[in-house]
Amino acid sequence: MHEPCLQWVKINNKVKHVSDYAQLPPNKRPEVFCPVCNQPVLLKLGQVRTHHAAHYEGAICVTTQPETVIHLNAKYHIKEELSSQKRLKVWQYCKGWNSGSYKHECLNKNKHEVTLLETWDSVKVEWRYDKYRLDIALLEKEKVVGAIEVQVTHQIEKEKIDILNQHKIAWAEIEVNQGFYTSPTEWKAYNPLEIVNCNYSLLGEWQCPECAKAKEKNQKHLKEQETYNQERQRRQEYAKQFETLYLRIVDFYYPSKKKYRQIYEIQTKLENEKITYATLNELDYKNERVLRRQIKTEYPPNFGVDFENLKVFLETELKNKSKNWLIDDSRSWFQPQKRFHPQQFMNLDKYPHNFELENNQWKKIEDKINVSQSFEPHYFVPKNSKTTTEELSSESPKIENELAFLDAEYPCEKCGQITSDWIQSFGKTKTCICRECANKSQ
Repeated sequence: MHEPCLQWVKINNKVKHVSDYAQLPPNKRPEVFCPVCNQPVLLKLGQVRTHHAAHYEGAICVTTQPETVIHLNAKYHIKEELSSQKRLKVWQYCKGWNSGSYKHECLNKNKHEVTLLETWDSVKVEWRYDKYRLDIALLEKEKVVGAIEVQVTHQIEKEKIDILNQHKIAWAEIEVNQGFYTSPTEWKAYNPLEIVNCNYSLLGEWQCPECAKAKEKNQKHLKEQETYNQERQRRQEYAKQFETLYLRIVDFYYPSKKKYRQIYEIQTKLENEKITYATLNELDYKNERVLRRQIKTEYPPNFGVDFENLKVFLETELKNKSKNWLIDDSRSWFQPQKRFHPQQFMNLDKYPHNFELENNQWKKIEDKINVSQSFEPHYFVPKNSKTTTEELSSESPKIENELAFLDAEYPCEKCGQITSDWIQSFGKTKTCICRECANKSQ
């Protein structure tokens, strides 16, 4: 495409396109003038370049500048098109959708055509309105009802926009180049205008089906998330009423050569920091949820010493079941950490089985007896304990620091079982009192 040049000329105070005179021989063509400087111009209507008019040598005019001549040609092209068409259509783009304070742009830049204005009597160029000049003014009974601002290098001023919006003028701003008015890409009035800005208060906002669906999906997700959070908070508040005091691991060995590990729990419910009842539960883990099955419930003041009634009840239940199955209930009750999960007790490295199949019979693993296992400690001797590493015998595990000392296992002075679940330690006698024996002595 050649450099922009003047395509509109003035004759008899009317502005015409230079191609209107292309069919006339050179000697029959009228004298024409520049619509800006009113100086005579030369028509150039050949077959090589686009029809245009040129100033004579030495003439000074702003239309010799590319930006100015593009602006002028575009304005008169729009005026010519809208003079024969009574409907101004524009492309309106999808507004996207918002998620909170974040705005999602339409990914496909979807648009649809919409009518901005459809009634006017005349079209004027450089029309005076208030203290501004409108590039193209659409008039009805000499009153401005619409306007089109042509942008080549500079956008429309904010003050001009405010004035047009205040008077509810149907205005639009477009950005143009040579292709806007030059064949074969020139704009026609039956096509929508590609706008940069307009009076959106007259159009309203538009959302494409894809963005509407995305917004609906997002709102559904947010609602589900809110419901989930509310339910989670409700469960957390409800869970605060309960406190797990004791846990116990029991292994069941069946004649069918299968084995099963069951976790038992003693749990209390608190109201106003007072225990309302205590339950003996079986714990299970399914579908990422901890399930509890109540076996027995006790109400105050029938808890017994250290909930002994519930513990005795479980012992009776296990004794009855042991008539049919082999039950390993050698592990005593222990207090759990504040946050625990039943699944952690399925770790066979920390909590191994004490029986294994031998000749299709369950046999106790003798070589594992008295072998120190890396059980996860649940209780520790107080840090102000007077016991030191020097007071431990050479047969005891090597103690490198206080934390290692707390994790060690020793034989109970009363029952003889080797355990890390102890309350007191006597370094000089190299023994301890386990929690179970300590509770019995209370």
